[in-house]
Amino acid sequence: MRTRFRLSAVPAIFALSTLATCALAGDLTPPGAPAPTMKPLSLVEPRTAITQSMIPMTISAPGSFYLAENLTCDSAPVAITLASGQVSIDLNGFSISGLGASPSNSLTAIKSSAESNRNQSVRGGSVVGFKDGAIRLGEAATIEDVSVTKTTAGRVLEVGLAGRVSGAQLFDLGGGTTEIYGIFGGSGTTVESCSIRDVAGPNTLAYGISATGVITDCSVINLSLQGNGFIAGITNSGVTRGCVVQGLSFSSGGGSITGISAGNRGAVQQCRVSDLTGSFGTISTVIGIGGSTASIQGNSVHNILVNSAGVGAYGIQTSLSSRIVDNHINNVRTNFVAADNCAAAGIFANGGSHYIEGNQIYDVGFQTGSNTVADGIFVAGTSHVLYNTVGNMIGTSTSSMRVSVGGGYFVGNQLLNANAPIRFESGAGTGGYLAANIMRSAIVTVAGTPPTEGSVPAPNVIVP
Repeated sequence: MRTRFRLSAVPAIFALSTLATCALAGDLTPPGAPAPTMKPLSLVEPRTAITQSMIPMTISAPGSFYLAENLTCDSAPVAITLASGQVSIDLNGFSISGLGASPSNSLTAIKSSAESNRNQSVRGGSVVGFKDGAIRLGEAATIEDVSVTKTTAGRVLEVGLAGRVSGAQLFDLGGGTTEIYGIFGGSGTTVESCSIRDVAGPNTLAYGISATGVITDCSVINLSLQGNGFIAGITNSGVTRGCVVQGLSFSSGGGSITGISAGNRGAVQQCRVSDLTGSFGTISTVIGIGGSTASIQGNSVHNILVNSAGVGAYGIQTSLSSRIVDNHINNVRTNFVAADNCAAAGIFANGGSHYIEGNQIYDVGFQTGSNTVADGIFVAGTSHVLYNTVGNMIGTSTSSMRVSVGGGYFVGNQLLNANAPIRFESGAGTGGYLAANIMRSAIVTVAGTPPTEGSVPAPNVIVP
């Protein structure tokens, strides 16, 4: 029985061996060519390259593009024309240069053919040497991280309605004979973390930033014009916050200078404006911060100087129901010898219904001149003036506070000018109320009925 079991196992082992051999055998027909394993170029780089040989060019359909090299546009008005919305251009760290000597060439580096072209964007490179703006896009456009130099006139960077400009660096601009704007934006524009500096030339008008929207953390430094015109660091009827404007002047000729304009119903918050100087010709006004029905709060305004005849220097100038709170104003002067018919004021609030509280104003005045006045706060219209400090008025015809029209509510102010702490001009003061003011001399009333002096929250005090 044992021998018969061993012999019967042999056929079973042979059968298993045969089956294993059959299972390992493959198809003897050779396979086809191997399939490709690499991605096509359109998937690796889905954007379209722009090279010098394509300039000037027009982009007529949506798409994404990038610069593959530095470009020069010296024989056409525009290097790249955007005739479509939904177009993105990455400058890729390269530059577009306009070197054309002809007045009709090298006008603009990148330009939308219509403002209604939406959602265009340009980012990441530089533009040098154009005559009518550098990058000018349509509505809802974006310009990011670009630098621009040697653009002589026009809107250097422009976006339309609801556009955005961020991280732009603009310098060494101007030199044309027409207006120049560093950044220009339509309604609803956002401008953030941009710098504009060293704009000079015979241009008729120079704006650092002009937009209606939100402007934050930007700087405008050294704008200077030759000849008669207008200079403004920032103009914005929206919100301007955390910005610096410094060094606006006329090197010859004359005109008006405004550091920051809040326009109508705008707000200026936590900004610094300094070194605005009118020195030539007939400068009409030099204003640190201005606006109408504006909110101006927490700003610093320094060195608003006029060195010419027939002008006015104002730290803050507003009209019609503005709110002026917690600002620091220092050194607002007309320095011209015999500066006839001049005026200087730390705050000039015209039109009435203003709310003026908690401001600190020092060193306001003039050197000499007939019909020249200087005021810490000049109110033309019934207003609330509360808890302000005015000190060190300079000149003979000065007032810590002057009221020319209407009454008002004057409480808790420290008016440290010995000449005239509060001056109510003819017809002013009627129906007004004064209390808790600290003064160095008595109230001056030119004519009319002086305001009521009350004891709530405390009586007025005259100190040595």
